[in-house]
Amino acid sequence: MAVLLIKNLVGDNLVLGLLDFGKFKVWGADNEVSYSSDAPFVTIINPSDGSRFYADHYTSVSGSVQTIPNRHASQVYYRLNGGPWVRAALSDNNWTGEARRYPEGSYHVEAIAYDSTGMESPTASSAFETIWRPYPDAAYMGDDIPEVMTAGDPYSVHINYSNTGYLSWNSSGGYRLSPSGSTMSLPPIGLGSVEVEPNISHVFSLSMVAPGAGDYTVGYRMWCTDYEWFGEEFSKKVKVLESYHDARVVSMDMPAEMAAGETRLVSIVMQNTGSAAWFAEGNGTAYLWMVDGMSGAAYKFNGSSDRILMRPGSVMRSGDNYTFRFTIKAPSAGSYYTQYRMVWDGHYAFGQVAGCTINVKAVPTPTPAPTQRPPASPTPTPEPQYNAHGKMVLIKKDGEEYTGPIRYFYDGPLGKHFKKSSRGASSDDDPRWDWDIGGPNGHYRIYNDVDHYSGELQFEMNYGGNKGKVVFRQQ
Repeated sequence: MAVLLIKNLVGDNLVLGLLDFGKFKVWGADNEVSYSSDAPFVTIINPSDGSRFYADHYTSVSGSVQTIPNRHASQVYYRLNGGPWVRAALSDNNWTGEARRYPEGSYHVEAIAYDSTGMESPTASSAFETIWRPYPDAAYMGDDIPEVMTAGDPYSVHINYSNTGYLSWNSSGGYRLSPSGSTMSLPPIGLGSVEVEPNISHVFSLSMVAPGAGDYTVGYRMWCTDYEWFGEEFSKKVKVLESYHDARVVSMDMPAEMAAGETRLVSIVMQNTGSAAWFAEGNGTAYLWMVDGMSGAAYKFNGSSDRILMRPGSVMRSGDNYTFRFTIKAPSAGSYYTQYRMVWDGHYAFGQVAGCTINVKAVPTPTPAPTQRPPASPTPTPEPQYNAHGKMVLIKKDGEEYTGPIRYFYDGPLGKHFKKSSRGASSDDDPRWDWDIGGPNGHYRIYNDVDHYSGELQFEMNYGGNKGKVVFRQQ
């Protein structure tokens, strides 16, 4: 009762101190101990007394406690080679210490138990020995497995492990990264023809498909034929969401007017606001669709397909933007309300509709002038034409840099207020340019007086070339 009372008043630390000071016991001094027949009895089962095993082997010091009826074990402490006492984990009357490796050497184990009344057991003891041998070991280095997935979506993921042992990893030895503690059905990942030497890292690649919605644990650990499990275990919680498709229209770069037969490069930026990814090909193929198909107004500006596809290999996860760029050709004169919407191939259309009205003007038929023989004159020498180009960027009101095409105007020797569109912002170290202007030598000015952007660039053509960066700011 004394030890239990002390524990309740001051906690485990004092109990451990008393044990270390002099094998505190309820029934007597350290060298004059007497035990009641009611005292619990503790045994050490593992490692068995006199056992001998390799130092690379993980093991726990464990055992059991016997008590009289109506009592149960309340605490068990153990120590190695006279070191500090460590409290063991209890399950009913069975106790277990921490699983660990024991470096090469000899070990003396002592254990002591207390029952629910605070009565102490006699001290149990045993001994074991470990011997060294070269063994494999592994340390988890990192992974790119997403913590949130979407049911049915495929993922290419990677897990990095470092060989921290003494043996090389190879297929002939059966080395592989195997599922361990995983609630998600996963395959083992082999090495193929790769040999991973000690102190070298290896990235294991896995193509997986997310299971049904729910909470899962992804777990892996190294395994080989001779040693079985070894090294650190990788474990990660993953939430799998229900799959659904949705989309938001971010922006449109479409003309309000065109002349019949005129062609334009246009763009529509869509954002994935659903949980399911968009894929350029495969089971989750998504594309931009011309609403009402071949009978819709948008199709009249294309005429070959009602689908605008993403670039091969594209994967757009939730929150990603994709810019659809395509060419339209104006049909006959009239007013057309063109509409575009995302489609999950073979399933349904989804998300916001991108729509705009395009007024197409007829091209007047010129009246042929009477044929007259012009007076003989020298053939004029055409003025040489050059090309100027550079970078272009738009800083939005919130300070974010816009990466899509930007409408701009320019003045030059051939006239004023010519309208153009940039290709889309690229980094300054990208060899491609965003804007380009053709014309003869002379003074040019780039600006935007329609969309309320501040900023401009003036330059001399001077035979063309890179003329610098245009920075617009949204007002």
